[in-house]
Amino acid sequence: MGLLKMWSGQSKEALACFREALRVREGVGYRRGIIINHHNMGAVHFQENRLSRAWVCFSRSMELATEIGWMHGIWLNEMYLKYLASLLEGQPVEDLLKLTETVRAADEIELAATGSWLGGRLLLLKDRSEEAVPHLESGLQLAERWELMPLATLLRDLLSRGVSSQRPPG
Repeated sequence: MGLLKMWSGQSKEALACFREALRVREGVGYRRGIIINHHNMGAVHFQENRLSRAWVCFSRSMELATEIGWMHGIWLNEMYLKYLASLLEGQPVEDLLKLTETVRAADEIELAATGSWLGGRLLLLKDRSEEAVPHLESGLQLAERWELMPLATLLRDLLSRGVSSQRPPG
């Protein structure tokens, strides 16, 4: 339910759903679920451009994923943290792009699509639109093939608006 609220722009309601799910998952000791809930709360803050709060949630999620050695959770959060580090601290975009290739080689398709979106978006923000297009197109191909419709919609929107003249929000 939280994801539906987030995707429909109902941030406050999405956070309430994720917090409730987090309490339940903590109560039963479902560690991967706890990791995902922290990440999802970060995603809401990210979507709303509350980047400091997003950083805290992604960091906590990554810390917990590292504790149990769950690579999917580590990589997912590392992608968003690399995006934020590049955006806020001037770290090279190439750090995120390299991680995207790592997850692609590991056959983590959803993560590869996410990394392509984040990398393309970041390149746009850094006025490197010609470099952004192949990443966005690659992410769109993966998202459509694997029916990751919310992500495919984000990618299609960036590409259809004319990436050379428009920058993504946030």
